[in-house]
Amino acid sequence: MKLGLTLALSLIGLTGSLLAQENGGTSKTVLQALKADGTAKALETLGDPAARAATDPFLLELSPAAAGVHRALAQLGTDEQVKILSYWSLPTTGTARVLIALVPETAPPMEFARALGERPRKESFAIASVGQVRGLFCSAWMLVEAADDAGSLRKLMTDLELRAKSDPQAAFILKLARLKDSRSAIDELKALLEARAQGETTTLAARMEDAVLLAAAVQRAELAAPCEALADKLVKYDFAKGAGPWMGFLRRLRALAILQCHSPEADAAALLQETPKLWITASDQRWTGRATGSDRSLWLTHEDHVQRLCGPGDDLLLFRYPLSGSFELKGEVSVFDQGAVGMTFGGFAFDANEKFFTVHDVMRPAFEPRSWPFVATKELRMFNRLNVRSTGERVLYLSNLHPGATSTMAECATSPWLGLQATGVGRAYFRNLEIVGEPVIPREVNLVKGTDLRGWTTPLGESLPKAVQPLLKATEPAAAAPALPAPAWSVTTEGELVSHKRDAEADSTPRQLTLIRQLLDGETISYEFFYEESSAGVHPTLGRLAFLLEAGGVRIHWITALTDEWTGLEPDNAVIEPLNRKGPRALPLKAKEWNAVSLQMTEGKLQISLNGELVYVRPVEDLANHHPGFTHQPQSTTARIRNVKLAGADWPEKLTAEQRANPVAMSPSTGNKE
Repeated sequence: MKLGLTLALSLIGLTGSLLAQENGGTSKTVLQALKADGTAKALETLGDPAARAATDPFLLELSPAAAGVHRALAQLGTDEQVKILSYWSLPTTGTARVLIALVPETAPPMEFARALGERPRKESFAIASVGQVRGLFCSAWMLVEAADDAGSLRKLMTDLELRAKSDPQAAFILKLARLKDSRSAIDELKALLEARAQGETTTLAARMEDAVLLAAAVQRAELAAPCEALADKLVKYDFAKGAGPWMGFLRRLRALAILQCHSPEADAAALLQETPKLWITASDQRWTGRATGSDRSLWLTHEDHVQRLCGPGDDLLLFRYPLSGSFELKGEVSVFDQGAVGMTFGGFAFDANEKFFTVHDVMRPAFEPRSWPFVATKELRMFNRLNVRSTGERVLYLSNLHPGATSTMAECATSPWLGLQATGVGRAYFRNLEIVGEPVIPREVNLVKGTDLRGWTTPLGESLPKAVQPLLKATEPAAAAPALPAPAWSVTTEGELVSHKRDAEADSTPRQLTLIRQLLDGETISYEFFYEESSAGVHPTLGRLAFLLEAGGVRIHWITALTDEWTGLEPDNAVIEPLNRKGPRALPLKAKEWNAVSLQMTEGKLQISLNGELVYVRPVEDLANHHPGFTHQPQSTTARIRNVKLAGADWPEKLTAEQRANPVAMSPSTGNKE
């Protein structure tokens, strides 16, 4: 059982989030104080972040609090920011205080400010950043920026110089102030960064400070050389001491630093998010409320090599088109440090790492391992072969040409996308990828068929039917993984997707079911739901944005995290966007009947139609992902859905010979490399 639990945590990347959950409810306390007492009082509840690092070295538990504090401060003028941050950062007694934390990078549209009684504006749900590096909060950097905007930076530097000789935290704030001050001597700044790059970093706290200094300095072209040296130092990590979101973040920071130093004219963030033209990203969809270090996975391609640079921890690169027929995906894979690397098809992911061949449901905890003597160990730093082979009826998953698991094409038909998968924080590589045979691209995909809901995941943590079947022999120990609770979503014998009504006095948590694949431009997802006159019961979603289909029209709802929601939004939030409503004032809902819904993505806008009438159009390019799905409040009614299908207007009928031979080619005008 111990082996099974360890393997499960490795597969689904939960180690960091479990560590955070064990450390209590500090973020909850801070977020409650923000609502009740204001920003200054909320900061005081943090105490000394340096002391907290002893029990939560990655400060994961504080990430929602840091995001909430930043959001609250961003609503204030710079003079007020300086006043509040100075009072907290530089107390009259004791040492200076600095909070450095990773923060979530997914935010609701600014229209949701109305749910908080605020006027929507760009800063309504601002993501913390240091320079151009999103997802990083540093109270000292926010103080320095506010002081610079308010014209009081030189006064702040004078105050800090008096304390810096005996207070390391004050000295750190002073270094940031000098990096911000345009009058600082470049030679002194270079010497500062060179000293950090050459010095020995023994604690995570020091590494976090280095990351902030690098993010603040990398925007200045004259500091390129020491910035690159510091970036190289930061990614050298002793995995024997454990790992967390900071490792993925530091890799992303290094890549941004290199691009900024060598190609300052390029949009580094956009360039890193490019993928091979036949592939799309699909990252972990769980809404934990805490930071992941990189809310969206980043993949680098160079010649015939693909690397997962960083991500939430359960990261996919999915083939753009569904495939059926006779074909085979061939490739070689390797992973260094911690984690696993593998391929996916049909909602199954499989990998062969050292002692085990493991098959698991994509983005779910269900897994099955078997002993596997056919793979070289990580210490040898070798590439191993992986293959997905379809005969048109049967699908084989092979490692070094040895079959490790099997399925049928009928079982895989609801999620017929090939994928490359990397879990954990290790360095995952793929090379020599090619598709052979004659794959067929179907005209549409029936996304709900059978009973196991392959290709779907639950961001709010509910269980789903287990698709993976035991691989262990009858003579071996029975269960490697703990039994899963009864599924929250299931498929009936009539083919209906169902979320059953829950006792009104039970937990009021809503349910959400999400497709692991994003909805792309030119694609349409359609379905039917049974409408009870009292409530629609189930609503379409795109990422964390839900579209409430109500008799009086469509409202939008932001799906909050189960705990520690940094945005300040209540779980029952909803706002009206009058300009996005289309068609009749009242929705054309048919009571006690099946109602047809379609969601079509066109040029970055989502178009929602109900029973053949267009009812809503909204731009969605600002959201972090376009994963379609459903949300259901089980206290109101039972959700019944059927005929869930996906179709693409521009899907070709087959792949070209060039696409099969080089499936990871970039678009002619793009390309990325680290």
